[in-house]
Amino acid sequence: MSDTSARRDGARSRTPRIAIASALALSVALSGPMAWAQETTAPTTAPTTAQPERVAAEAVPQVADLKVTAAFERAEYAPESTMNLTVTVENKGAAPATDIRFTTSGNVSLESGGEQLRRLPGPSLAPGERLTIQLVVKQIAADSSTAEFEVHVSDGYQQHPAVDPTPSDNRAKVTAQVPQGRGTVSGVVYTDHNGNGQPDSGEALSGLSVQATGGAPFALRGARTGSSGEFRFTDAPTGRYRLYFPSSTLVVQPGSSEFTVRAGETTNLAIPAVPPVSEVLRSSVALDRDSYRRTDPVTLQVTLTNTGAKPLTRVVAVCYPWSSAPPGPGWAPLNPDGPGVDLAPGETKSLTVTDVVPDAAYNAGQLEVSCRFGDNGGNTEGYTSSSDLAEVTGAFGGVEGTLLRADANGAETPLAGAQLIALDQRSGLRTYTAFSDSTGRWSMPKLPIGTTKVLVLGPYRAKDGGEHVVEIKPEQTVQARFVVVDGPAVTEPGHAPDIRVTASFDKASYDMAEPIRATVRIANVGTGFGESIGLRIENVDSALSYDRAQWGDLLPNGGSPSSAKLWPGEERVITLVGTQPSYRPNGTVRLKATITASDSNQSDNVIDISAAMTHSTGDAVALVYGDRDGDGAFDQGEELPDVQVGFEGGMPWTWVDGKTDASGRFRLEDVPAGHYQLFLFGTDDGWISPPDLYRIVTVKADQEVSAEFRLVRPQSDEAEGAAVLRPAVVPTR
Repeated sequence: MSDTSARRDGARSRTPRIAIASALALSVALSGPMAWAQETTAPTTAPTTAQPERVAAEAVPQVADLKVTAAFERAEYAPESTMNLTVTVENKGAAPATDIRFTTSGNVSLESGGEQLRRLPGPSLAPGERLTIQLVVKQIAADSSTAEFEVHVSDGYQQHPAVDPTPSDNRAKVTAQVPQGRGTVSGVVYTDHNGNGQPDSGEALSGLSVQATGGAPFALRGARTGSSGEFRFTDAPTGRYRLYFPSSTLVVQPGSSEFTVRAGETTNLAIPAVPPVSEVLRSSVALDRDSYRRTDPVTLQVTLTNTGAKPLTRVVAVCYPWSSAPPGPGWAPLNPDGPGVDLAPGETKSLTVTDVVPDAAYNAGQLEVSCRFGDNGGNTEGYTSSSDLAEVTGAFGGVEGTLLRADANGAETPLAGAQLIALDQRSGLRTYTAFSDSTGRWSMPKLPIGTTKVLVLGPYRAKDGGEHVVEIKPEQTVQARFVVVDGPAVTEPGHAPDIRVTASFDKASYDMAEPIRATVRIANVGTGFGESIGLRIENVDSALSYDRAQWGDLLPNGGSPSSAKLWPGEERVITLVGTQPSYRPNGTVRLKATITASDSNQSDNVIDISAAMTHSTGDAVALVYGDRDGDGAFDQGEELPDVQVGFEGGMPWTWVDGKTDASGRFRLEDVPAGHYQLFLFGTDDGWISPPDLYRIVTVKADQEVSAEFRLVRPQSDEAEGAAVLRPAVVPTR
């Protein structure tokens, strides 16, 4: 039923009527409506006409009865750990749960499994069924000593008032301990001139910057040595650390860079400082070819020489991230975690590594080996570097072409001295340049395979009005013939990202009880490199209520900006599913946000969409009676007139109050559909609410429901647990 006067006038004559009797449990104390609720008072009438046929009330209605539990896999975790968590929901009731909604809180973030909690509509459970959800969580603040997670479940969109007959088990809170040990580091830095392995007089290094990274949670600690070479770190998280000198010509002696901090203890260090190994270690790497095909074997020769007077032990290689060093078994001795290579004074050793061309090298068109070599494991301060480079064919091809200019009569002649540029397939920026010769010939011998756009710079345009495009084929040189005519000047594109955002709801109108779905499309229609994008959510009235994790990596990560990036031609499609809060209705639902980027045209970066919100209505008749004979059912003569009652609930939230009529009945007419909770405010003859009184009545669209609320006599006015009705007080709204 709509909320219009026409529907209201016809409310009494709807047919057929469905009388649904309900007797519903005490879920909150006898009090006024929720403090945060918006006032919406529906008209009330005391029925004076014959009542619809009443269906005998059940002691407890057939409703779902949910129970949720949660448990961490372990009782204790190390800081910065991922934690496995199990959430289990069971339906103990006699009716199915058709739309289970989850609300979570705590000091952990959902790393995986969260989508199962965000799904709308939610999962269903038949009576007796159980659902288990596996989650992986991580502390938001890694320095907290406790991980906390709380989950609440409800059946359906409306969470207040609670319909579940045992709401106390609709919530579960679990904790796990995350011990936060702290320790102290006290040390001295010295130059071991006499080689006795300990600091002596005159060996201290003062004024030296010392830094250490490590621990759990990860920490950076720094200090400057005093006059005796001493330094100290306090409040250092426990765990393994790496120490180094960030701005010195000296390095930590191999084997002394790493140490462990233990809780409540002081770790004492004596750190020898030595010249870097690059002063005595010589290295070279050499590939056996200048060019490889994709399936060719690759042989890499690594040569190491110790030019110093002392032995070098455990020399390893630490390669740069962009290096394509073949991972063959011959590389094992050089692995930072491997045995390393020992070199006597003046000794040279060579290692041969054999493998095939890595996929990354094929895609890049080149095989680059670039590594650092030294004798202190993964601690690369003072290491020497070597590299080599070879071409990898197969992912590239070439193009040769002729450039012609057509005059007004259509005659075509070679166009000499024109600049042509090929555009990168991803960025849209120049990747190759060629000039036409006196005969109009030009060539680009190395372009990535695939479709490549070519621009002719200057006052020209393609004769056919389209674009100059060539299809590059592997290890082939294709032919192209471009014909241009005079036109507007074509210039080289630069880095000019242009983020364009469109958004829409999937319907023009929603009922408040149904999920609301919005689709957001974010595209980079500009040129240049990948553009970093972020998100700014605007707070507006009647805003869509949804889990913001659905934005994915567009959300800031703690204090860090978003990690999302969009390349030219790429598009992201994000689906947001949520609801409208029932306590802030104004006839619409709205989503407003801005996708932040550095593009010059930000007018199309804004999301601001809305849709109409409607709600269905129905009627309810509540009978309040005193069970004089204690048989648990209403009998004639047991009605209680002039009882002050109130009902709150519905979608949108509504408050209705008044007094029962001579028949003990109170009518809610044409009120928003949803769950309502009964409040009893006054009777002078001693009737009380039994502890198990179920106070919920559910109004259904275009139906009339009836509910009976049974009051009893107290065993004594002071009986424990008795809730004596107090004089009528209208709640503050």
